[in-house]
Amino acid sequence: MVITKTDRPADKDLLGIEKYVNGLARFIEKCDTPLTIAVQGDWGSGKTSIMKQVNSALGKDIKTIFFNTWQYSQFNMSEELGLSFIIEFIEKLEQRGNSANRKKRWNFLSWDLLSKGIKYIDLPVINGEKISEDISSYFEYLSNRNKTIKEFKKEFNDIINNTRGKHDRIVIFIDDLDRLVPERAIELLEILKLFFDCERCVFVLAIDYDVVVRGVKSKYGEDFDRDKGRAFFDKIIQVPFTVPTASYNINSYIKDSLKELGFDGTGSEADSASIEVNLIKSSIGTNPRSINRLINSTSLLFEVDGMDSKDNREKQLILAIVCWQLEFEQIYNRFLSAYEVGSEAGEYEPTFDKLINLLENNFKMEKDEDNSLLSNDLMRFKRFYQYLKEVLNIEKNNKMTEEELGDLIRSIKLSNIVSTGNADISESCPNLDMQYVIRKLYNSLRGEDIISLDNPESFGKEPLDIRKGSLGKDILNKSAFRSVRLTRGSGYSLVFSNDASDEDRLEGYLAGTSGGKIVKEFTSSQGINEKISAKKSFSSDICLDAQKLRDDEGIYRAFEEEVIRIILDYRYQLFETTR
Repeated sequence: MVITKTDRPADKDLLGIEKYVNGLARFIEKCDTPLTIAVQGDWGSGKTSIMKQVNSALGKDIKTIFFNTWQYSQFNMSEELGLSFIIEFIEKLEQRGNSANRKKRWNFLSWDLLSKGIKYIDLPVINGEKISEDISSYFEYLSNRNKTIKEFKKEFNDIINNTRGKHDRIVIFIDDLDRLVPERAIELLEILKLFFDCERCVFVLAIDYDVVVRGVKSKYGEDFDRDKGRAFFDKIIQVPFTVPTASYNINSYIKDSLKELGFDGTGSEADSASIEVNLIKSSIGTNPRSINRLINSTSLLFEVDGMDSKDNREKQLILAIVCWQLEFEQIYNRFLSAYEVGSEAGEYEPTFDKLINLLENNFKMEKDEDNSLLSNDLMRFKRFYQYLKEVLNIEKNNKMTEEELGDLIRSIKLSNIVSTGNADISESCPNLDMQYVIRKLYNSLRGEDIISLDNPESFGKEPLDIRKGSLGKDILNKSAFRSVRLTRGSGYSLVFSNDASDEDRLEGYLAGTSGGKIVKEFTSSQGINEKISAKKSFSSDICLDAQKLRDDEGIYRAFEEEVIRIILDYRYQLFETTR
């Protein structure tokens, strides 16, 4: 079953905040008028849903009107936002005696006041006190205009008083103000204050305080500091109401959504910290819109991969990867860049061990790399990674293994289709020449035929106990390296190690690419943070072509001898002197 969460505002309370919704509704019913309330919150936090639920909770004797500013900000209509608002407001009031002539006169008056007034004058504002005075002076100056703002407000009050039925008050909900250019949002707030500050009216606005401050600065100059911006906000907004995200019953919302997706291990009702909940909260957090996007992406992947038949752990891993993609995009892209399967640009396929170290060491940068882009997210990712390891059944203090990393990468390859602009990690067809040469070299370095070269269909599928072992005795007694490992996946690379840990670890890398070339340098690093790194170049480019190495035994023997010579350069004495 396909499960999707639309981005439509919720008419019903799904987050356990009924007392806040009902409280705000009762306040609106009882407050003195005129009054303006600001519903504040980040995008996707539920401002529109709260306004719709408050609307449903209001008594029948209250007239309500919804106005969405977003639609008027499109198609170059934002400069006519004030006029559009007035016209739609009057139409929705359903006033008595609404003749065509009366409507035409109102439309003309609105246009006269707004397009000839506010649009063309630069109003000096001090703490929001002088707006009305300056606009009044301006219109009185226009001798050919026989309507004043006072007359406008009087007619507007007459329309409100003549509204069909005996409504106690009119509540006007204005949504998406924080999606407007901040300067336009300020202009609409000024219109509300000047023209609609009438008895029996309550305005409920979806807008954030910071949008108001930015808009005031944009319109009236940088010298209009934050204190003056706060004074302006307080003048327009009498009651701020912040979306109560901290009181959202987000655990219940997530669990209900996951249950729809077919998870069978989301915990009991008393278990508020199930692994799926922890994955989500430690990554994308509690924003309902972000959670809905996560559920939609995961649902799509389940359909693509036929997840109905998969176990709960496989589903959890897909969920975890989508959490990673959505919240830690730069870290996710860095991991994919490190993976670099089949690069044609001469980059070698990194070892699985290097990828594991990236994860285990919280993506610690090389000494010359710029860490600024990732620094803000790394600590949060570290917490998320612990829950990811839990999905992979890795004990808290244990390091991820190659097999577990393989499971992770398989899930990444599937889930990458729902990422936004992330790197592609699809693999090209394996290069059989490269696979053959690397395995032939691996056998020589081990001192015995560990891998059959007559069975190419098995290349890239070798288990770990075949892919890793001690170097042959002739090399072992003369080098700092103790073991060699064939990398997983296509198996184009060899990793040499002294089998030590942390600061005493020494590693070397010989790498090939899907393009059939050996990387020109043998790369080595020392210590868990790679405090010492070096490259030893091969003497001849002709030795680096996999097809020639496979076809010409003489060329291959020269290549093998050079590899052994480089390995022997890493003697114990050299290792000790470079520490």
